[in-house]
Amino acid sequence: ISGIIVKNQTIAQCAFLNGMTGNVNDGIFGLAYSSLTKDGEKPVFYNMWSQGLISEAIFSSYFNP
Repeated sequence: ISGIIVKNQTIAQCAFLNGMTGNVNDGIFGLAYSSLTKDGEKPVFYNMWSQGLISEAIFSSYFNP
């Protein structure tokens, strides 16, 4: 993703989760469904595709054992 500039992208930070004490929470930036975002914001991966910054709406990941 290096060198890609996504226009009009919303980014949020969570500093406190009420009722989630003791749980570890994380996620992969931009890979959620739009229906899971607050106020229907578009995830960065969707915006990259809709702005023509990536050629296909697919991704892969590799986890080193």
